Amino acid sequence: MKNHVSLSDQELIELYVNGNCNAIETLIYRHKDKVYACIFNIVRDKNTADDVFQEVFLKAIDKLRLGQYKHENKFLHWLMRIAYNQCMDVFRGKRRVITIQESAEEWPAPAAGGGNFGCRNTVRRTGPDTAPAHS
Repeated sequence: MKNHVSLSDQELIELYVNGNCNAIETLIYRHKDKVYACIFNIVRDKNTADDVFQEVFLKAIDKLRLGQYKHENKFLHWLMRIAYNQCMDVFRGKRRVITIQESAEEWPAPAAGGGNFGCRNTVRRTGPDTAPAHS
């Protein structure tokens, strides 16, 4: 059996797709520093970078398993694109939360008698890409 470290990315991918789980470990180890640096440079937060890093490799593994990797692409470039997209997803999510928090400052104060909290009790998220719902 060949030493996995000396194999190309494409050879490792083929091994993984054919059932060799050690091949994916070699791929992850080979590219982890570059992918993590890219993610951290975008998100600028260690905890967020750690979460995104994990999501990137989980998504890449799923796509490999489903045969969605095209051989004409370089693996590292493909992986970096997944990383970038995952980072953008994080920013989209944070932007929605910030918008809701900022708009909460403009809501009326609770009524003097208590119990009636105006809009603050009625705002709910209805989905990841929707505006807050008011009832």
